[in-house]
Formats: sequence, structure tokens, C-alpha cells
Amino acid sequence: MFFCFSARMIALALKHKVQIGVVFDRTFFLQLAGKNISLEDVSDTDLCLYNSWKQILDMDPEMVDQDYLGLRFFCETESLGSMKRIELCPKGMDTVVDSKNRETYVNLLTKHHFVTSIAEQVTSFAKGFDDITTTSSRRSFFQCLNLEDPDLMLDGNGHDVSVEDWKAHTDYYGYNRSDRQISWFWEIVESMSVEQRKVLLSFWTSIKSLPLNGFGDLD
Repeated sequence: MFFCFSARMIALALKHKVQIGVVFDRTFFLQLAGKNISLEDVSDTDLCLYNSWKQILDMDPEMVDQDYLGLRFFCETESLGSMKRIELCPKGMDTVVDSKNRETYVNLLTKHHFVTSIAEQVTSFAKGFDDITTTSSRRSFFQCLNLEDPDLMLDGNGHDVSVEDWKAHTDYYGYNRSDRQISWFWEIVESMSVEQRKVLLSFWTSIKSLPLNGFGDLD
């Protein structure tokens, strides 16, 4: 229910160009786009797992074939305080990981951890998103984007605040742009650090980051 509701809010935010401070995890984003997840995609999500699995692939073949790691085609997960073994393939408990099948082993681990184990949550999220759009439009939407694109739409560009862009989209009620007080104000803003400008931006607009196209999208 939570994932379904969250998806509706995110879809509405995207539809109405409202920033809500949300960024997508890469593996989650790829599933919404209907794409496969590779080991390299995992590095952004869980660097520890990525390094561990990458080490298996890079290890000397002879060491792997000698069963140095003692790996089998199963993984352990915690369920209600107890550990549970899940086979990654038929007869996985008895299948030894060697230099020939280790890539398959890592691929199955990746699929289990980042696809199978969260399939229910992804399905719930997709359903909520589709309630605002449609299944076909949702897939098309995510497929035509890079991961950074929805992050920019939902969380802003995160870059330095352009003072010139700020000036160009500021209305001066009761003042003229050439007034001395206005010149003083912009001189102070220009002398601010990046973080100070972001604090001022938050005070001025109630948002922490600008939309993709800067101040123009706030008009």
C-alpha cells in the first residue's frame, strides 16, 4: 500500500512539475523501465555487495576451482529473526561455484537481491504509477530517460544558483532594477558561497534546488 501511494504522489509530482526531494535508486529505476539489471548497476545501490561479487569474478580461476570460497548456488536471508537459505537454481545447495559458472552465480545473486526479493514492492509501485498514467506510458516514460532525468525533475539540478538567471526572473515591486538598494542586494548575493545562495533560495522560494531549466520554470 505504501509503495502504491508513493508512486501516485511521484507520478502527480512529475505530471505537475513539482519538486518533492525524491531520487530514484538505479536498480529500481531500471525495473520500472523494464530493463535488465547487471552487476555494474549494483555499484550505485550497494557498493559492498558489488565489491564482494566483483571479487568473485576477478579471483584467480584455480583458486575458485579448488573451492577456496566454499560457495554454492544459494543465498541466506533473514526472516523473522532466523536465517533462511534460498536456492538460486534447481539443486543449488549441491552446485559448486567454479570458474566456469561463477558469472552465472553472480548474475543469479544480482537477480535475487535486486529483482526477485523486491518484486512485490516494484509491482505495487508500478500499479500506483499506472493509476495516474498507464502501463504503456509508464514504461515509455522511463525507457526514454536517463536515471538523472527524473532525479532532476523531482529533486532539482543541485548545481550552483545562477545569479544572472535569478536577476532575469525577479519582479521588483515598488523598485526598479537600477535602484541602489537592488544593486546592493545583488552584490551581496554574488559574493555568497554556493551553500549560502542555496539557503537564500530556500528562504525565497521554499525549495532547496532549482528545476531543470532554472528560475524560468518557477514563473
